Amino acid sequence: MLDEEQLKQTLYELLDFYHSHLDNGVLKTFFEERTEDFKARPIFDLPDKNRASNCLPENRKCFIDVYGKIGVCEKICDVYRIGDIYSGFDFKIINQMAENMDKFRRLHCSSCEIVRLCDACLLTLDLNEAELAVNCHNQRIATKYFMLMMCELAEMRLI
Repeated sequence: MLDEEQLKQTLYELLDFYHSHLDNGVLKTFFEERTEDFKARPIFDLPDKNRASNCLPENRKCFIDVYGKIGVCEKICDVYRIGDIYSGFDFKIINQMAENMDKFRRLHCSSCEIVRLCDACLLTLDLNEAELAVNCHNQRIATKYFMLMMCELAEMRLI
């Protein structure tokens, strides 16, 4: 479980170091990756298109293993395969995964303040209540401080 004060202190130390070492490519990449979701986020009216994020490919990405199985992404286990290169996508499986994620989000995420910024993926479905509580706490704290870092970087005219 993330310690909020420790994360805040660490991020400000990194930010201070980066501000005085702008040629540091590692820190530049770190801050760019942490702020990109906020900078590139589309703006739209909520009643129309409010969709929780998910990791289903939607023609953006997928992972193909050495056996030709298509996975949702390279980061999660073999349980979440959605077809193979021989038969193509299995839309029955994809629809079931999307339905399971939707049910999960409605049950656990409908009143969360960061639902549209959360990194929850299909693996979240496998968490027990204690693990989910830790995951949600960490997501909220990280999102809060990464957004704060974006504001600090903007005030320093670094983004």
